[in-house]
Amino acid sequence: MAANITDSQIKSAKPKDKRYFISDQGGLYLEVAPSGSKWWRFRYSFGGKRRLMSFGVYPEISLKKARERRDQARVLLAQGVDPLAEKDQAEVKSGPTFGEVAEEWFAIKSHSWSKSSIKPRRLRLEKYLLANFAKTPIKDLTWSCPH
Repeated sequence: MAANITDSQIKSAKPKDKRYFISDQGGLYLEVAPSGSKWWRFRYSFGGKRRLMSFGVYPEISLKKARERRDQARVLLAQGVDPLAEKDQAEVKSGPTFGEVAEEWFAIKSHSWSKSSIKPRRLRLEKYLLANFAKTPIKDLTWSCPH
């Protein structure tokens, strides 16, 4: 049986030329990309097929939170429910968040801006908009003109 990974192992994991994995238990593992990003992944089988689910990026998603998400997914599996299909349905119901749309907009628009203006615009986006509205579903936002 695989040993549990620790926070110190995660923090000390350095990027390599190729993507590599640090296993936890119950199908959870950390994928370390050559860029240095660290993604939580959950591998499981459902209906005779291997499935892969992403829980997010470390450190935004802590080891504890990743394990909680793995445990929730395993509960769904025990009930005969595919956790990936359940996640997809939940995302469709709530729709995209302001943060998701803003990130996509920024990525598209920033290509047409001067290099010196990208960082200040990014900081303003984070400080004034994402800090307050990042997790708000777009469908829940309304605009009212003060005039």
